[in-house]
Amino acid sequence: SSGINAESQSVLFSFLSKIRVCKNHRTEIIKMYCKDCEESCCTLCAVTTHKLHQTLTLTQASEEIRTRLRSIDKECSSSQAELDIRLNHVSTQKGMLEGSTSNAKRMITEPVEQCIAAI
Repeated sequence: SSGINAESQSVLFSFLSKIRVCKNHRTEIIKMYCKDCEESCCTLCAVTTHKLHQTLTLTQASEEIRTRLRSIDKECSSSQAELDIRLNHVSTQKGMLEGSTSNAKRMITEPVEQCIAAI
């Protein structure tokens, strides 16, 4: 599936609205994300505390996360399809084995019953 559903988007916006002010600079609005520290920060923190780190704007970070989630979703769909194929194969093999088992039982039971009847 592509994009984020409305409920997830609502939760995301609610979360982001609660952390809009920098924890270190109470007058600064959070506009950046430090990938190294995995935390959001203001532009002042980005050029001081995180200056040697890889930082992105929140828009860039959210797009990167969306891209990663789409990739994971595709991998999961591919894995699900592969598992469905394998499950179908196992079910087919199970049916064949049950048929063979039933046939083998019949091949053994019939002669035994004939021997018993002859006695």
